[in-house]
Amino acid sequence: PKAANIATQTKPENITIAVDANGTIYWNNGAVPDTQALLEMIKVEAVKQPQPEIHIRGDAQARFEAIGKVIY
Repeated sequence: PKAANIATQTKPENITIAVDANGTIYWNNGAVPDTQALLEMIKVEAVKQPQPEIHIRGDAQARFEAIGKVIY
Protein backbone atom coordinates (compact mmCIF):
# COMPACT_ATOMS: atom_id res chain seq x y z
CA PRO A 1 0.00 0.00 0.00
CA LYS A 2 1.03 3.56 -0.66
CA ALA A 3 0.46 6.38 1.77
CA ALA A 4 -0.39 9.87 0.61
CA ASN A 5 -0.42 13.06 2.59
CA ILE A 6 -3.27 15.02 1.03
CA ALA A 7 -4.84 17.94 2.84
CA THR A 8 -8.51 17.41 3.57
CA GLN A 9 -10.68 20.18 2.24
CA THR A 10 -13.75 20.85 4.32
CA LYS A 11 -16.86 21.45 2.25
CA PRO A 12 -19.08 24.32 3.28
CA GLU A 13 -22.64 23.62 4.28
CA ASN A 14 -25.28 24.32 1.68
CA ILE A 15 -27.67 27.16 2.44
CA THR A 16 -31.35 26.94 1.61
CA ILE A 17 -33.29 30.13 1.06
CA ALA A 18 -37.02 29.47 0.95
CA VAL A 19 -40.07 31.63 0.33
CA ASP A 20 -43.42 30.47 1.70
CA ALA A 21 -46.91 31.20 0.38
CA ASN A 22 -47.10 34.40 2.47
CA GLY A 23 -43.81 35.74 1.05
CA THR A 24 -41.83 35.11 4.23
CA ILE A 25 -38.16 34.43 3.50
CA TYR A 26 -36.26 31.73 5.40
CA TRP A 27 -32.50 31.17 5.70
CA ASN A 28 -32.24 27.45 6.31
CA ASN A 29 -34.95 27.15 8.99
CA GLY A 30 -34.91 30.68 10.40
CA ALA A 31 -37.10 33.53 9.21
CA VAL A 32 -35.33 36.56 7.70
CA PRO A 33 -36.87 39.95 8.61
CA ASP A 34 -36.46 41.57 5.16
CA THR A 35 -34.53 41.47 1.89
CA GLN A 36 -31.86 43.85 3.21
CA ALA A 37 -31.06 41.41 6.04
CA LEU A 38 -30.94 38.60 3.47
CA LEU A 39 -28.47 40.57 1.36
CA GLU A 40 -26.22 41.10 4.38
CA MET A 41 -26.31 37.37 5.18
CA ILE A 42 -25.37 36.52 1.59
CA LYS A 43 -22.48 39.01 1.69
CA VAL A 44 -21.02 37.18 4.70
CA GLU A 45 -21.15 33.86 2.86
CA ALA A 46 -19.84 35.29 -0.43
CA VAL A 47 -16.34 35.92 0.95
CA LYS A 48 -15.90 32.43 2.40
CA GLN A 49 -13.55 30.01 0.69
CA PRO A 50 -14.82 27.66 -0.50
CA GLN A 51 -18.17 29.30 -1.07
CA PRO A 52 -21.26 27.40 0.00
CA GLU A 53 -24.00 26.54 -2.47
CA ILE A 54 -27.21 28.51 -2.08
CA HIS A 55 -30.42 26.71 -3.02
CA ILE A 56 -33.54 28.82 -3.56
CA ARG A 57 -36.91 27.17 -3.06
CA GLY A 58 -40.33 28.66 -3.51
CA ASP A 59 -43.59 27.33 -2.13
CA ALA A 60 -45.97 26.28 -4.89
CA GLN A 61 -48.43 28.88 -3.61
CA ALA A 62 -45.85 31.69 -3.38
CA ARG A 63 -46.20 34.61 -5.75
CA PHE A 64 -43.43 34.80 -8.32
CA GLU A 65 -42.68 38.37 -7.25
CA ALA A 66 -41.80 37.20 -3.72
CA ILE A 67 -39.32 34.68 -5.08
CA GLY A 68 -38.00 37.22 -7.58
CA LYS A 69 -37.01 39.54 -4.72
CA VAL A 70 -34.68 36.83 -3.46
CA ILE A 71 -33.10 36.21 -6.87
CA TYR A 72 -32.61 39.83 -7.85
